[in-house]
Amino acid sequence: MTRPTLRRTPMLERLETRQVLSGISGLTADKQYVLEMINLVRTNPKAAADRITAHISPDVQATLDQYKLSVGGLKEKLGAATALPPVAYNAALDSVAQGQSQYEANNGVQTHQGPGEGGLGDRFAAAGYSNPLTEGENTYAYAQSADQAMQSFLFDWGVADGGHYRNLLQPGTAPQDAFQEVGIGLVNTTKGVGPLVLTQDFGSRQGLGPQILGVAYDDANHDGFYNVGEGKGGLTIDAINLSTKVKFETQTGDSGGYQMPVDANADYQVIAIKDGQVVQNQTIHVGNVNEKVDFILDPAKAANLSNAPAIAFNIVTQPGNSSTATTPPPVVVPPPAATPPPVATPPPVATPPPVATPPPVATPPPAATPPPAATPPPVATPPPVATDNSTTASDSNGNSDNSTNSPDNSSRSDASTQAAAANASDAKPGWLAKWSRWKAINGAGV
Repeated sequence: MTRPTLRRTPMLERLETRQVLSGISGLTADKQYVLEMINLVRTNPKAAADRITAHISPDVQATLDQYKLSVGGLKEKLGAATALPPVAYNAALDSVAQGQSQYEANNGVQTHQGPGEGGLGDRFAAAGYSNPLTEGENTYAYAQSADQAMQSFLFDWGVADGGHYRNLLQPGTAPQDAFQEVGIGLVNTTKGVGPLVLTQDFGSRQGLGPQILGVAYDDANHDGFYNVGEGKGGLTIDAINLSTKVKFETQTGDSGGYQMPVDANADYQVIAIKDGQVVQNQTIHVGNVNEKVDFILDPAKAANLSNAPAIAFNIVTQPGNSSTATTPPPVVVPPPAATPPPVATPPPVATPPPVATPPPVATPPPAATPPPAATPPPVATPPPVATDNSTTASDSNGNSDNSTNSPDNSSRSDASTQAAAANASDAKPGWLAKWSRWKAINGAGV
């Protein structure tokens, strides 16, 4: 008797794809550009040196001259720098950075802690970025552009210890101990600072695993680098673990950026899909730090164009990955903006010549003092006219004569006397004539 054979119908396990939020849906194109600049500096310092020093404005050159810095010196320094893992965007750090830039713009200052502000650790905690292993902040309140802000951080003019440069490149720091995440704050203003205030807040956390991150863009100007306006949003990005067949999936944000946590120590095929069609894929190895994969949608520069392989997918898990704490770099007070040339001191206002003193008004000569009126000669006092009215007359015998005499009316006369008087009157002035006449009448000695 033949025993029946039991045939089992195979049960196909339904595989599930775990979609991971990109975490950067709110990242603007301007912030995406700054993120790309930061990660270029960290992952390829030499290429960053060439790009960042390609356009040095006269103001920046004057500042470099003032601080005795040179483009050649920075290129040499970056050329010898050790590459580090890229940093992923973090929304909590972004809110810290944005708040700091806004504080500086509102108050017209450049600072890491102004009046009423908490310290960097306090601001991180308040934003929900708790217990960071490392933290750091760069801020520049006088930038003309994001490129100029990056120049200020890398040349680090006016900062003796090069703290901004150290936050970006972390010299001597092992990759597993380096910053893992960043937030970016951008504010335009003209209130005493600006026109652009740019802040970068860096951090790393215990148990944070690696992420695959990057940007998809249409390289419109063919420079091989992301620029504002080139990002391609809405693309599906798959990262397939080639060992476990686990697929991690996310989408690019409006600015073209994406990121997703993945398992450590595995090889991945990273695929960009647009409208259901694979446009690019790349194979990379992920250790225990972040890795960057960009997708340039310019066919002339696209590489590794192929169809995605048929792979079975499993549910995604997100294992933790611890790292050793390191001493956080000091928070660096950024230098002031390029020192403007001194304002030319205007020449002193010419002192006008003194007003000519008018000649003194001629003092008229004093009025001539009229000569004193001629004093008329004193009127000659005539001799007293003899009068005929003597009260008493006496002769030699002492007899009184009681006759009365009038000056010009004698009571007695004779011819000889009258003749003499007439002659006297003819020969002498009036009074003298009178006197002579009197004398003639009265006789000498009277």
